[in-house]
Amino acid sequence: MKAFVLFFNILLVLSVYAQDCSLKLNTIFKIGGSDGIVEAAGLYMPNMLRTDYNGNIFISDSKDVRIKMFASDGTFIKNIGSRGQGPGEISEVTCFCLGPHDSLVVVDRSNRRFTKYHTKSGEFNTYRFIDISCIDPFQIFPVVDSFLLYYKNVQDPERMEDAQILHRYNSTFSKIQDRIIYLKDIWDITEPLQQALSCLVVDKLFMLEDQLYLAPFVYDSKIYKIPLFVNNDMEIIHGQPSPKKPYKKISFKKYKSRERPMAAIFMNSSTGRHSIQYLRSSKGFFKYNDDLVFLSEELKKKKRFDQIFEVFDMDGVLKARGVYATINVEKNGEIKYGNVLWQDRHNRVYMKVMHNDVPAIHVIEMEFNCGN
Repeated sequence: MKAFVLFFNILLVLSVYAQDCSLKLNTIFKIGGSDGIVEAAGLYMPNMLRTDYNGNIFISDSKDVRIKMFASDGTFIKNIGSRGQGPGEISEVTCFCLGPHDSLVVVDRSNRRFTKYHTKSGEFNTYRFIDISCIDPFQIFPVVDSFLLYYKNVQDPERMEDAQILHRYNSTFSKIQDRIIYLKDIWDITEPLQQALSCLVVDKLFMLEDQLYLAPFVYDSKIYKIPLFVNNDMEIIHGQPSPKKPYKKISFKKYKSRERPMAAIFMNSSTGRHSIQYLRSSKGFFKYNDDLVFLSEELKKKKRFDQIFEVFDMDGVLKARGVYATINVEKNGEIKYGNVLWQDRHNRVYMKVMHNDVPAIHVIEMEFNCGN
């Protein structure tokens, strides 16, 4: 298979911290892209990925309502679901997860329902949204015969202090009152711009055993560690602090101009219109042995991003931090490494990568070395 010939490395070199470390990410193969496998599957804008116990890969695409299923080597198997509002059909894959007994759960915001498919038989069941505030579900995780949903139930802008972000549902998608984490626990909702930032739905989440790690999209050197099944308080893990704010305000006129700054975003919220240029952003997590690795980007001068990684132990202590650079990359064009989408039980990491503005999924193995 052509894709298996593809092999290039990303070398991450640690500096500034005491340990002499390096992290090498080796791309085994890729799915999609201009010369990747499975062009026939139509991978346009992949945005979420999960794997099952057997290593099968499931990918959702923002331009295609079907879930695409691949074998562990990237061979296309089939599409699951079809566009529509009828039984078993999907209008929008907001998020999805793989549950027990070969089940795949799709959260469909437009149809306001959950659809649970059996990936082998094709049978399905649908469940209507019960919580009327579930208007923008962003992530779903299976947890012990139930499901954990991450969404921000902001119904009344005047009562932002009551907005929660974690919601637990049983196996038939009736809501269970469980671990309560409020929007105000993460963001300063008394400040108009922070309140607008709190409503972005691009935060990075990582489930590890009975802990959920959360990094807001605009990264301010804080990662939130949330225990799911015990009444311990939420912890804040501190990364390397930056002397600058993770964003700066810009005018709406500048945002709309031809000279719009790199990494500029616009937010129209209940607190007004806000335009910012984000200087630090979250890219995702993965685990290596007993350490947690977090990736982010920092916008530097000359319109350049530095790709940053930070390594934490399981107690949340920052062990190392550095800038990684790509080597032996694709020829004839620009390659951009995007978000970490998933890590499977064999510790393969799945990253979204853009090559000449064409997206692909890179399946990566890690090699992490630290000196004494």
